Amino acid sequence: PPTAWYKLNFDGASKGNPGDSGGGGVIRDHRGCFVATFSSKMGKQTNHYSEALAALWGI
Repeated sequence: PPTAWYKLNFDGASKGNPGDSGGGGVIRDHRGCFVATFSSKMGKQTNHYSEALAALWGI
């Protein structure tokens, strides 16, 4: 990303739809250095819910 910006990469998934799910992500600065990472189980959810929640956690 440009100087003084951050980039969020995230993903969420479920085994079944709905099913056991989880998600996580990584935030990097403009040099590509790690700023933060996160991951968590989300219980029994759909794949769309898992993706949306992982994005929300990153923001």
